[in-house]
Amino acid sequence: MRRVKPALPWIGLLLVACAGPVPDPAELERNLAGAREVDPARRAELDSQVAEARTALAASRVVEAKAAVQRVLEIDPRHARALAVLGRCRLATARESTPPALDEYRLAEGELRRASAIAPADPLVALLHAEYLVADGHLSAAALRVDEGLAANPDDQALLELGGRVRFDLGDERAAIPLLSRRVALAAADVDSVWRLAQCHARLAAATFDRDERRRHATAARDAFHLNAALSPTDEEPLLGEAWAMLLLLPERIDDETCAPILALYDRAARLDPASPEPAFGRGVAFARAGRDAEARAAWREALSLDPRHLASLLELAASHAAAQEITEARVLLERALSLSPPADERGRIEDWLKAHGI
Repeated sequence: MRRVKPALPWIGLLLVACAGPVPDPAELERNLAGAREVDPARRAELDSQVAEARTALAASRVVEAKAAVQRVLEIDPRHARALAVLGRCRLATARESTPPALDEYRLAEGELRRASAIAPADPLVALLHAEYLVADGHLSAAALRVDEGLAANPDDQALLELGGRVRFDLGDERAAIPLLSRRVALAAADVDSVWRLAQCHARLAAATFDRDERRRHATAARDAFHLNAALSPTDEEPLLGEAWAMLLLLPERIDDETCAPILALYDRAARLDPASPEPAFGRGVAFARAGRDAEARAAWREALSLDPRHLASLLELAASHAAAQEITEARVLLERALSLSPPADERGRIEDWLKAHGI
């Protein structure tokens, strides 16, 4: 899944890339131009020119876009959208050099802060400012800026998408879910938002000990993964997610009839990515829940044949042998698991088991 990453690991280099005083974005924000009278017909023309400039910017025609909004600002220096587009043009210009030009970079921030001071509720201004903050690596500030825009424009699809994505990348699933849910309700074909929504519910379902909350989030995860699978028919990940959520919703022991649709999902996933160990691992879990231990072990061995370092399969296979009092087989598998440097909590459990069995 794509992740929003802080875009400026080079920020320290900028300080040596520029000579002379660096523009102060806060000072630029304070020095707003005075208001001018613009008649409605002329303002409509200016708005159209800014929209055309944004289209040019999206097509990487930065010089054209910058010239267009500067012409608008000569007539109306407080045109918030023109200032915001100018800020994004300056950001694009800053990134044309290596290292990026700090003066243009700070001017970009200043223009966007000016735009936000003039029209904080404008959805395009909020979006462009928040996107800048994401590029600057300030995800928390970007999330707050999106919230400001959504307060006045609760159904703005671009803000909902960006807000859900940023909250997801911050690991704030509870804040991401309402944004992603609304985005998906308005744009059901947005496969990335559907995926993030499924992941948010899955994470919360896995983390809670409350039975009702687990069921609620697992159900939502199952449904979102199902939609994601329909939107991405060549991607195995949503099939694995849907099968996992279905297992989470079921009792510890299931019968063959209940197990069948889950196995079908894992089989579909395996056909899409024959080299992945995950479908075989999931089949093993489903077989074990159905009491089909021999088939479960065979599935985990299949997963290990695809990836000998697949820790989850090693641990499940070891647990199966341990439950059958096949201590030697379990020991060999657990020692192999230890060699893979498992997480500290998993390592502790393995070492405790080995000690308890005199190993």
